[in-house]
Amino acid sequence: MASSSLPLSVIDDSPNNPNCSSINMAQDTDENVSAVLSSSLQRTSSSELIYYLELHKAVLNGDWKSASKLLEDDPKSFSAPIGTDDSPMLHIAVELGEARMGFVEKLVEFVPREALALRDSDGATALFKAARAGNIKAAKLLVNKNPSLPNICSHSNLAPLHSAVRYGHKELTLYLFSVTRDDVDPYPFSNSPGIELLRRALMVGFHDVALYLVKRYPDLATCNFGDAKDSDDDIYSDDDKAPLTVLAKRPWAFRSGSHFNLWQLIIYHSCQKANAIFWELVGWLVPPIKHIQETKTMHTLTLQLLNHLCTEVLEVSRAKKIFRQSFINGAKYGIPEILEEIIKSYPYALEYLDEDVFKLAVLNRYEKIFNLICETGMHRQLIIRTEDDSNNGNILHLAGKLAPPHRLSLVSGAALQMQRELHWFKEIEKYAPRAFSESENENKDKPKMVFIKEHEKLIKEGEKWMKGTAKCYALAAALIATVVFAAAITIPGGNHDDTGIPNFSKEKAFKVFAASDSLSLFLSIASVLICLSILTARYAEDDFLFALPRRLIFGLVTLFLSVTFMMIAYSSAIYLLFGEKKAWILITLAALACLPVTLYGILQFPLLVELIYSTYGPGIFGKHSNRLIR
Repeated sequence: MASSSLPLSVIDDSPNNPNCSSINMAQDTDENVSAVLSSSLQRTSSSELIYYLELHKAVLNGDWKSASKLLEDDPKSFSAPIGTDDSPMLHIAVELGEARMGFVEKLVEFVPREALALRDSDGATALFKAARAGNIKAAKLLVNKNPSLPNICSHSNLAPLHSAVRYGHKELTLYLFSVTRDDVDPYPFSNSPGIELLRRALMVGFHDVALYLVKRYPDLATCNFGDAKDSDDDIYSDDDKAPLTVLAKRPWAFRSGSHFNLWQLIIYHSCQKANAIFWELVGWLVPPIKHIQETKTMHTLTLQLLNHLCTEVLEVSRAKKIFRQSFINGAKYGIPEILEEIIKSYPYALEYLDEDVFKLAVLNRYEKIFNLICETGMHRQLIIRTEDDSNNGNILHLAGKLAPPHRLSLVSGAALQMQRELHWFKEIEKYAPRAFSESENENKDKPKMVFIKEHEKLIKEGEKWMKGTAKCYALAAALIATVVFAAAITIPGGNHDDTGIPNFSKEKAFKVFAASDSLSLFLSIASVLICLSILTARYAEDDFLFALPRRLIFGLVTLFLSVTFMMIAYSSAIYLLFGEKKAWILITLAALACLPVTLYGILQFPLLVELIYSTYGPGIFGKHSNRLIR
């Protein structure tokens, strides 16, 4: 088999492969099996129905002792259609999974080699059932005894490999690739079966398999099989089913469709920059890290597949139609990588950036697609083109609508969601002509009125979230202020009776205590006041843009600093009283003091980072890639 980038080391279709023996006997086998089935279907007496019921129970229970006795009484009963879909007993046994492998091994040994090709009402052999259940042990057992099974197709001309891919069994898929031949009729890797196999690989996320298929069988990338492309079959005439178009409906397969928190993002960008063995060990010890590694690998393979598909599509006459449909799907599902790659491969695709794509970006809050349009310089003219939309108004009216729930949920907290919505409205307003702000839609509403009406519920939820958060922080800050104030009055070590000067006033630890206790008191009181200002704010829609997030940021920072200085003050006091100037006591106290401070940072730091980034960061608008149009 020709080499490719797919890591399918198990694949070998060379003539020396013992699993790839000729299957010319398949037709004769089908005739023999049909004769056996015809014989078994003539059983209609009640005694025979009871007999088959007992046989069915033995299969379900994995009771080979009972089954063997029944088979001894009637050796041909292994071919009887005892399942609901006329499945013989072997079909039922392999679908029960590896728990019944002992029964399956004995049954496969008992039945003749040709009988393994028995089919159910859909034309599926036992290997189909094993593929659907992911039973790789049974699959290997069946193929070892009858190597022709992988190429025996069902009535719909699909091979067992199709079932393994459809149900997402990766290991079994790779195995069936190694034993399925591509030089016998029917051909599982060409025409309709090949396209269906590629489509299923894309559906379940087997992008390494998909990449292998389009590299080894380039015609699959464009559904281009000679005269087949001009047929009436929808799979060829409908460009919406082209692999590139199907891939453009899979946002989760791209980096833009995956959303990580701060720690996951750090791991994502680091997992392939260090030693591979090290990260493999870390991934084994910490499964979430392994999942991030696999996600990054999938993103890399998807980009390679996307590039290869675009290259292949350029070679066919239907390129324009396929590119257009894929481009529209990419815009609809918010996948900027699709749009970028198509524009790079087919510069004429810039004409697809019309007002419909722009509206999709605004309504669904696809900032990366909006940024891409802005980089082309077409955003201003697209904004103007929406002026005459009498039903929905201009682009500002569309920007004033509430974002879809799946886009809002990307931001934690109703207040930050409201802030993001304001960012969108202000960004569109910045480019729109001034007259757009005063125009009315069919309901006689101006853009600002539309925004307020659409976001009325979100404003109330944001107010509730902000006040609830502020109350919790205010309570914590008030408790800290109480503690450190009491500590300032009851000085560790006491005072001189005559002068009132603290007994430890000349100790360095005492000076650290005094300074940190004072700072903790001042900062905790400041945090309380800031949180009170949040509770008494007016909560107008524009306040969510900067005023309220800024106060919450300052409240979080001052509370964090007050906790830090409180722990320093406490540790200094303990060291003064019991430390006896021993280094190990000081180190122990410092380590213990870091524990609550670190815990606070781990739990609250992500929220603080998100607040700072969304309020003072570069924002969601602007260039997001240096790979765009040159």
